[in-house]
Amino acid sequence: MPLEKISISTWKSRNANTKIMRYKNSSIASKAGVWAASYYTNYRSVVEYGLINTIGSYEKEMYCSKIAWNAYYFGGGVSIDGHGPFWSGIYGPYHFLNEKGFSLAGSWGSNF
Repeated sequence: MPLEKISISTWKSRNANTKIMRYKNSSIASKAGVWAASYYTNYRSVVEYGLINTIGSYEKEMYCSKIAWNAYYFGGGVSIDGHGPFWSGIYGPYHFLNEKGFSLAGSWGSNF
């Protein structure tokens, strides 16, 4: 499955329960957003959904929270959870809940 950019309303229809995280430094968050947008533009047609590669490997496979991790690492210069790009674990979306610098900005649904 290739990368897909979707609207918030589409996300809500597919994901009944979601927590929205915000990074404390808006300048770093903005840089991460620029990296993510550039990544989508440059890789959307060549990258597939997958969980095999290391966290910092973004040329072949990607998953939702890995895009966020990469955006903050490569775009914002933030090493989330102290991991570097060659870490081979899977960084789940709710790991951000416990990360220094991130806070819960909103949510919808109740089944967490």
